[in-house]
Amino acid sequence: MKLLKTTTVVLCMSVSACSYFHKESDVATAKEPVPQEKVETQKTETQAKADGGHWWWPFGKSDKTVTEAKAQAKAQEITVSKDWLDQHEKTIREAIAGSKMQMERREDGLLLIANVDDSFNPDRAEMLLPSMLGPLGRTAKLLFKDDQSAVIVLGHTDSTGSKAVNDQLSLGRAKAVASIFRLSGLNGNRLVVRGLSDTQPRAANDNAEGRAQNRRVEVLIQPRTVVLASLQSKR
Repeated sequence: MKLLKTTTVVLCMSVSACSYFHKESDVATAKEPVPQEKVETQKTETQAKADGGHWWWPFGKSDKTVTEAKAQAKAQEITVSKDWLDQHEKTIREAIAGSKMQMERREDGLLLIANVDDSFNPDRAEMLLPSMLGPLGRTAKLLFKDDQSAVIVLGHTDSTGSKAVNDQLSLGRAKAVASIFRLSGLNGNRLVVRGLSDTQPRAANDNAEGRAQNRRVEVLIQPRTVVLASLQSKR
């Protein structure tokens, strides 16, 4: 009789736990809200805490993954080798050839820059122009084949709008670009998306030319271990 009661209690606990995690999954896959990024940030924080992580840590809580990433990154001092940069720069430049996208080679990776005025529909602020699908799609397919590469997509605005509008715009545009990479198979710990509003301008916002430079989406391409380790170092 005592064994029967114990079994019943364990069964009830198991059913409750399954129900809880099912609800958590529904929340994570629910339709994304259109409001301010503040709301989205709060949702992300809640999910991250439920997973035992932090709001900006998108890769789950696998201790093994984190440990391996930290060890590999430490070995390369969170830098990117010249060979990696040479190899990827050549192929990605070919992928975006003929487009209006810019590319910068940095010590920590390769940066693609898509200015909003050349990349997005002027009547639908978060819709990519058809001309962007080719270069982004070719780049995404190249990176999908290299499972040791990862992508961070960062949306930026100028300072003319309100914080709420800029938060929404920067994130929405970053998601539009990231969707091309996601359709090509990049996901999980290989694709990070952030909306940074007007917090990281490239030029002064007091003139039209500067504001145009600041309205952009950046795609930072790095080795996967570097992305994992650099994010982990901020925990």
